[in-house]
Amino acid sequence: MTEYPPNDQLRASSIRCGHKVDDRGDHCRRQPHLPGRGCTDGFAVVRANRFRLTDILAGVRRVWSQASLFQTAGRTWAGRFRAYGKMPVFSFAILFSVQASHALDFGQLNGFVQGQGNENLVVILHGDGGPDDAYDSYAKRVAKSKPNTTVVSLTRPGFNGKHGRSRGENPGKDHYTRGNNALLAGSLAAMRKDLRPGRLIVIGHSGGAAQLGTVIGSSPGIVDVAILAGCPCNVPQWRIHRRGENNWKQSQSPHQFAENIPASTLVVAIANAGDSNTPQRFAQEYIAIAQKAGARAQMVAKRGGGHGWRHYERSVDAVLRQTLR
Repeated sequence: MTEYPPNDQLRASSIRCGHKVDDRGDHCRRQPHLPGRGCTDGFAVVRANRFRLTDILAGVRRVWSQASLFQTAGRTWAGRFRAYGKMPVFSFAILFSVQASHALDFGQLNGFVQGQGNENLVVILHGDGGPDDAYDSYAKRVAKSKPNTTVVSLTRPGFNGKHGRSRGENPGKDHYTRGNNALLAGSLAAMRKDLRPGRLIVIGHSGGAAQLGTVIGSSPGIVDVAILAGCPCNVPQWRIHRRGENNWKQSQSPHQFAENIPASTLVVAIANAGDSNTPQRFAQEYIAIAQKAGARAQMVAKRGGGHGWRHYERSVDAVLRQTLR
């Protein structure tokens, strides 16, 4: 059995990819939205390359308040004339502001967008507990800290988030089905085609890691960097560990697809020694299979820690920062 030393960070030379993430990652809070779409920078959602009156008005209000055209123009006709002379620039600024609210194509799933730009596209996949504010907070932090980076908190197939339900089946139970994994792969492919990022980095926690670990093998080439945190990478053995039997017989298992991971995808699995839900051996086995098949796969075995996202967040962030451009 290959030994995996506990290390807090991967060597910078070992990872040659680049993407970044924000602070939170899943929900559209106060803004209205269209079904199946996410929000960007506080704007209501619009389909790609389409505008709505509410978005145009939002852009007008934003630029108007910044330009303060008539506040400085005064009440004289001369002042108003000078203000009108600025209207071409003002109009362009409005159009640019509305363009910034372009919604990303999530396929048949829902998601919440943070940041903008296509140097990096970072997608966060929540665990089987469902969408949570902790993922959203992390997505926001990453987006704020990295320019020209778009961060998406994606609601996995079958789950219901604050911004709506994603199409799919069996939320949180026997969930990693062929159909759900296909929906996830389709969503990632749609985002990649729409945004055309320099690099697509996907972070999966727990059940999100299980689906991601399968998708990078069953639909090779979509993802540039896959970060798996607390991954139940051998689903049958994981269910036996949890319940004494494999009671999730509809689910696909990442270890069955590890040999198909292309060399173009960097895979980093992070496992905490104190994670009683998902012991390290499941990720170790998965990484060993992938390495034997020639994949660029690495294991980060951590001392202590539990299974929840907060126990993995710092380790995930350390790896992410090395993969961002």
